[in-house]
Amino acid sequence: MVAERTVKILRNNEEVKVDVIGGQSFIDALFSAVKVDPIEGFQLLDGTDLKRELIQYRQHIFIAQVYDEMAASEVKLTLMEDLPYDYPITIVDSAGDIENEKVNTVPLYQLDRQFQFSNLTTLYIKPADSSLLHHQFDTIREVVARLRGPGGCPWDQKQTHESLRRFLIEEAYEVIDAIEEEDDAHIAEELGDVLLQVMLHSQIAEESGYFTVNDVIRSITDK
Repeated sequence: MVAERTVKILRNNEEVKVDVIGGQSFIDALFSAVKVDPIEGFQLLDGTDLKRELIQYRQHIFIAQVYDEMAASEVKLTLMEDLPYDYPITIVDSAGDIENEKVNTVPLYQLDRQFQFSNLTTLYIKPADSSLLHHQFDTIREVVARLRGPGGCPWDQKQTHESLRRFLIEEAYEVIDAIEEEDDAHIAEELGDVLLQVMLHSQIAEESGYFTVNDVIRSITDK
């Protein structure tokens, strides 16, 4: 039942009778091979259909179906969208096979080089430190909550919807100036300042129990 598409195809075929008998999963062997406790949170993903937006880098990640260098190369390119080029990736082959199990750790950029892949190959990526995830939405949300929280920034702590009004207008004008300058890097920077205003307003509302940034996102997505 785990990482075996053939079983799924057979079970969806009404002309084929299938009995599934319980047994030890290869996942157990994977946890043992890389010395990971699944209670800490993990993902098991398909290397042949890896979607960047679904990867949770704060959890233990296992990527199965990396059966050749081409599949490994595609996985590498996806991971490099978010992780440093030298982030450690553990390659596990034949997990649970005492005689043939192999565990090697290589930097991400070498993932598709000098290694014999097989249909028993699984990749393991350890949880990433938040310092590597500054480009992800959850990180800016945590930063704003920290600025507004106990021990945070006095300026941010005292702000209200009303006191922030002029800053939202100022930041919007600065975006317009950057657009007129045709400076893409400057546009990105100024849009970040506008986003900060959105996050601050959302955090203030969340603290009062009115709405959260999730409600803001839901509203515009539905619209």
